[in-house]
Order: sequence, then structure tokens, then C-alpha cells
Amino acid sequence: MTARRLANQEATLVLVIIIASIAFWLTAPKYLGSANIVAVLTSASTTVVIGFAQLTCLSVGEMSLAVGGIGAAVTVLGGMLLDQDHVSLALVAVICLIGGLLAGLINGLVTARTHLSGFIVTLATGGAYSGLAIGITKSNPYPTVPPALATFGQGQWGFIPYLAVAPAVCAVLLFIFYRWRRTGRELLAVGGNRNAAALAGISVPKATIWAHTLSGVLAAVAAIMFMGVLRQSVPTIGSDWLVSSFAVPIIGGTLLAGGEISIGGAVLAAVLLSVISDGLVLVNVSQYIVEMVEGILILAAVLADRFRLVVRDMSRPARQLRTIGKATDGGATA
Repeated sequence: MTARRLANQEATLVLVIIIASIAFWLTAPKYLGSANIVAVLTSASTTVVIGFAQLTCLSVGEMSLAVGGIGAAVTVLGGMLLDQDHVSLALVAVICLIGGLLAGLINGLVTARTHLSGFIVTLATGGAYSGLAIGITKSNPYPTVPPALATFGQGQWGFIPYLAVAPAVCAVLLFIFYRWRRTGRELLAVGGNRNAAALAGISVPKATIWAHTLSGVLAAVAAIMFMGVLRQSVPTIGSDWLVSSFAVPIIGGTLLAGGEISIGGAVLAAVLLSVISDGLVLVNVSQYIVEMVEGILILAAVLADRFRLVVRDMSRPARQLRTIGKATDGGATA
């Protein structure tokens, strides 16, 4: 049932993307121009990685409000190393990923060891990371990035931006992790039912730490991508990531309560959000309306999930009675 639901969710997203694209094309013919397609895919590439950073926390029934804060701190770290210390790009990328990992690890450790809600912990740490980034730079960007990073952020193969490589790699690795790795399956088990997972011998604190650590690494990937797109290291990066981080996984089919995720759905949701955002801008709709539409889409996705869970719970007794009936009939026949 889960696989069928996610397949239906993804098929619905594809259909909505097609309908929205046609509608915007009819309203603004330049919507399907090559430059605009590249812009949509570039936006989707960064948005989906931000969504992945939230998805890992949602998989265990947690949430992170520190995704943007980690992105800001990593951006400042990378900017300092590139602009002031002239460290090689490859080494800076590794250091940034380690920085994101450590920031996520702190979130996970504090959440797991104190038994506080991840919402509260990351609200505090996210503010601390953002404040650190602003305090160090006084809100001034680091203007220098290597040509290779700028090319990665703005180059393209035909209609496909180079930037799309990063979310593609992240999606494949996440799919492998959650589908075939024991730790990934344990994260989903914890998200589905913490008490049952603990009784089965799965460490809930360990799963929580894993989820937040992965979230930190993915936030760092998004920060590096933005450095390439903007061709500078801006300390305010991440300040507008919160809505997108939740919109992408939730609209894509990931349960807010945990235990069920959709990597493909998240990718499609990011494309849909980019299509809507870009299309509304082309038809001269206010950015505030764009944000309102995103909020409505999140609310619709959450309500649809709640409705599905209610229907499932209502039908469960009937299924159990049918199962008992079949077992009884089988026993009598035997």
C-alpha cells in the first residue's frame, strides 16, 4: 500500500508539473525558452537538496529548524577559506562538508542526550549558527570564489545545469541508504513507531543522531551550491530555507510524523515549486503570493496525509476481522 501511495503521489506531481507548465507557457510564451528552463532546473537543484536536509530528520519523526543556520555557517566558513586563506576548492569542499556534519552532529547529540524535542533544540542551535555567521562577517559577503565553483554554479549542458549533478548524487545515495542499508531502515523504523523500534533492539538516540548529522551534511552541500550560483559567499544564505525545507519532502510524500519518505517525490516537489515560483514571477505576480502558494501546497499535503491516516485507522478493524475470518475458515476446512 505504501509503495502504491507513493507512486500515485509521484504520478500526481508529474501531472501537476505538466499542467502548470502548459498554463504558464500559454500566459507567458517565453516560459518554455531555454534560458528559463535552465533557471527553473537550477532553482530546483538547490531547493531539492535543502528539502533532503529536512527529509532525513522527518524520517525519524524529528524536524530541524537549523538547516538554514547550518547553511549560513558553512557559507561563511567556505568564504573565509576561499577569499582570505586561498585554500584549494577541493579542500574547502571537504572542510565545509565536515563543518556541516559537526553542526548536525551537535544537534543530534543534544536532542538525543537531553530527550528534548528536536524542534526546540534546532530552534536554538539554528539561531546560534546564523548569529555566528552574521557576527563574524558583519553581514558582508566574501566576494571571491574560484572560477571552477562559479562554472559549476552557472554552467550547463544544453538545458541541464551542471548544478543538477549534486542533487542527483544525493538522491541516489539517500535511496541506497534508506532502501538497502540497515541504518537507513532503522531510521524509518524509529520514525514509524519509536516504542516498537526500541523493543526490537533499535537505538532511538543513535537514529536521532544519524538523522541530524545527515541533515547537516546535506545543508552544507546546499550552501556550497549557493556559493557557486551567487559567485560569492553570502552570510544571509539560509534565512529563507525554512519553508522550502518542509515543502519539498511533505509535498513529495514524506510523512510529517516520520517512518515514510519519498526521494523521487521530493525531487518532483522541488521541480513543482520552482515551476510555480518562476511562472508566477513571469506573469508579474508578487513574491508574497508565491510564498502564499507554497504555504497552501504544504497545508494541502499535510491535510491529505492526515485524511489518509484516518481512513487507514478506520479500515484497520475491518481488515483484522477479515483476517480472523479467513484463519477460522481455514482451520475448519483443515
